[in-house]
Amino acid sequence: MNIVSNYKYILDAGHGGVAFGHYLTKGKRSPQVPPGIYEGEFNRKICSGVPKLLDGCLDVMQLNPGPVNISLSSRVNYINELSALEKTILVSIHANASPAKGWSSANGFVVFHSTNASNESKELACIISDTMGKIVINSRGVKVSNFYILRKTKCPAVLVECGFMTNKEEAIMMNTLNGQFFICRAIANALRIFDKSL
Repeated sequence: MNIVSNYKYILDAGHGGVAFGHYLTKGKRSPQVPPGIYEGEFNRKICSGVPKLLDGCLDVMQLNPGPVNISLSSRVNYINELSALEKTILVSIHANASPAKGWSSANGFVVFHSTNASNESKELACIISDTMGKIVINSRGVKVSNFYILRKTKCPAVLVECGFMTNKEEAIMMNTLNGQFFICRAIANALRIFDKSL
């Protein structure tokens, strides 16, 4: 299939993964695994699943597909170098966590853009929130945050917290193939809708 993207879409998965039997990012995990998740591993499953559902119709790349936790500054520098050459959109994938110890009742997905976000960032955040809201998970809506990766990138950017890895029910869902498929499909559908709207 010929790629007809208006943008190159960069899928960013943070917080490392499992390598040599060890999880590489301290604290970024459910209180128990199993039944919960390691955030970095979950992020990568979503980032690798989205392009498969797009079937080559959009220009999508994974920024950090391997288990190593690439620093935020390195990721931002790469994104900015790429966006200087072509029109680029960043979608950073994460799983949320409650500050409370142990399992928490906090739940739902949320989509963030920065304080000084472009119109494209705001539009994509709203579209992702709408498509994510069609899956069986509570919506916390679109919010504003000055996360480093949103604040420092020079292209339109959003950050998706796909659910709470500290909520036992959500973490179990996020660790299933069906749960991951529905999240991937929601993000893929949002990218299609956004790209066609340009």
